[in-house]
Amino acid sequence: MFSVGGDQGTPSVNPEINISKPQISPEEPLHAELRSFLHSIRTRQRPLVSLEDGRRALAVALEVLAQIEAHSSKLRLT
Repeated sequence: MFSVGGDQGTPSVNPEINISKPQISPEEPLHAELRSFLHSIRTRQRPLVSLEDGRRALAVALEVLAQIEAHSSKLRLT
């Protein structure tokens, strides 16, 4: 992550920009998604990712794939 100003993270070449690494879990993403989904069902708590956010993320992913396909066609790679 990059942040501007403040004292968080490690200073970079530009002293106003700091760099920090967020802590990440080594869990397989699909397993984490399913575990979170089941947890929200069992406990009746709100899911970490809302239906609307999930739908928007899927739309972005599908658009990226469509753009890759379109670019590949232009270059005659497919």
